[in-house]
Amino acid sequence: MWLWAFAYLIFTDEFTNIEQAIYLSISSFTTVGFGDIVMSEKWRILSGVEAANGFILFGWSTAFIFEIIAQIYRREAKNIKNDKQ
Repeated sequence: MWLWAFAYLIFTDEFTNIEQAIYLSISSFTTVGFGDIVMSEKWRILSGVEAANGFILFGWSTAFIFEIIAQIYRREAKNIKNDKQ
């Protein structure tokens, strides 16, 4: 989200401070999209791309965490099995 906010500040002329850019970035990345701060027609598709990026990354992060927990459970089950023998 911070990278998107800095990209908004550096590559567009839409924002005058980091607070506005990070607020739009958080709103877009989490796909909440409040709409109280919006970009002009020239740049608004960029916030949609960020929303798609956030949607994909939230799904990827969830799958990654699930796999780590599954590996921990498998390792613990193996250790319990070995302890019983």
